[in-house]
Amino acid sequence: MNKAILGAAVPSTARKRPANGGHVVFVVQVPFTPRTYATNDIPAFLARGIAVTVLDVSDIVQPTLTHDRSASSGMPDIEIVVVSDAASLAAQKSLLERADLIVCHVGTGFPTLENHAVLKAICRSGTPYAIPSSNIHPWAAGNPAGGGEGKGGLIQRLRRADIRNSLFTRLPLRLLGLRAADFVIHGGRRSDIPMRLVDATTHRILAHIQDYDVYLDVSAENPAVADEAVYIDVFLGHHPDTRAMRNVAMPDDPAYFYPRLRAFFDRVERELGLRVVVAAHPRADYGGMDDPFGGRRVIKGDTAGCVVRSRLVLACHSTANSYAVMFGKPVVVMATRNIMAHPLYRWVFASTAELLGQPLTYIDDATDADLSDAMTIDSGAYARFLEDFIKIPGTPREKYWNIVLDELVAAGVLGAASAESATTA
Repeated sequence: MNKAILGAAVPSTARKRPANGGHVVFVVQVPFTPRTYATNDIPAFLARGIAVTVLDVSDIVQPTLTHDRSASSGMPDIEIVVVSDAASLAAQKSLLERADLIVCHVGTGFPTLENHAVLKAICRSGTPYAIPSSNIHPWAAGNPAGGGEGKGGLIQRLRRADIRNSLFTRLPLRLLGLRAADFVIHGGRRSDIPMRLVDATTHRILAHIQDYDVYLDVSAENPAVADEAVYIDVFLGHHPDTRAMRNVAMPDDPAYFYPRLRAFFDRVERELGLRVVVAAHPRADYGGMDDPFGGRRVIKGDTAGCVVRSRLVLACHSTANSYAVMFGKPVVVMATRNIMAHPLYRWVFASTAELLGQPLTYIDDATDADLSDAMTIDSGAYARFLEDFIKIPGTPREKYWNIVLDELVAAGVLGAASAESATTA
């Protein structure tokens, strides 16, 4: 980990601290929904008198996908601006320049041909900008599981699958009209990965993964445990991000994967006495799929609750696997032979199992899967996972955005006004 992550000096800003709480612009590459409203804890901003605008650049950054904005309404006290082309992006020049801070959810710290125009607009605005790099996939922080894949994670290898983007991303930032981020927000120790838009001048803010906020809330409710096993769905074969990746094959054929998944669920229920429920992927639309889970209950919007109520977690690869670690639940990491023959995804699944201290369980033939240690936990692996990918010891047991906003106020980027003072101003 970069040692600068600890004890880094708070950067000064040439801008005058806003008299009120300030104005923050979130630049997002997927449509803003009530879920992302909650994930980004917009009420925490509003409570401090900070105005919030969302700039939705999905159509520019991911032009091959259809973006459903039917849920992008009914979120109080924020403005959502959709830009669909270069002209409408240029029209938001004044918005970006007047803001006190830009939170960049585009590109995860890496410029590409698709996101370059958006990143250039952010950098040219002169407004301080922050990159969240806390909810890092374990496999994006290097390869702890071996296998010769090298350092840099799947993100880098996906870029190398597109030669034009590979060449583009190697150009110096100044030639691209870009500058390094003013702030980067970290979670666990290994979220400090090399990023093109982060350098020695970038101030590191230590927080935790945003799912830790959910963990705090659900833990306070202390729900009862049921005789259930929860499958954390990854929408395999249908995930829109996977479909948007050029020159990258699907990890497995859904027509092969889902029947074997159902057969494995049958065996878990029969031999372990646990009813399998499905924690739906937040971006999944199961309407076009032919009963992928065999009529089992699918629960939307409550993955953490599903995990804390369960006795066993059935997983592939997902950031939500961190809930199993936080709540201390055993995990079975599943894969097929097709997945493990994939040049990219085999390492994703192997890394997930390795980091959780679990063997990889093949579900091609459910009768061959070894369930003898399904209910065991490698406590050492869980402790390391917690520190590496969830929360660095000694950081505040506080909500993510409260930690970040306190640091931004200390840096003079945002004002310290409360909602009450903002109302009377």
